[in-house]
Amino acid sequence: MSPLFLHNVARFICRTEMGNIPEDAVARAKLVMMDCVGAIVGGMAEPDMQALVNAGQPVGRAAILGTGRTADPQTAAFLNGMAGTV
Repeated sequence: MSPLFLHNVARFICRTEMGNIPEDAVARAKLVMMDCVGAIVGGMAEPDMQALVNAGQPVGRAAILGTGRTADPQTAAFLNGMAGTV
């Protein structure tokens, strides 16, 4: 993908107003987000995820969901993503 494509997508997203998105699409997006967060929090309870989280993480302010801990954004995104697929 070209940077111009990403720029165009970002511009479209930034200019989109909530009032222009159909209510059923917003409701579905909320359900999907809740499902994702639930899967991440549930996955964090798995022993393998606990071992990764307890291995020590770089200091940061990004939440590692379901743990009460934080890390740098890259590490938190990695751990949250992994937990969501366990």
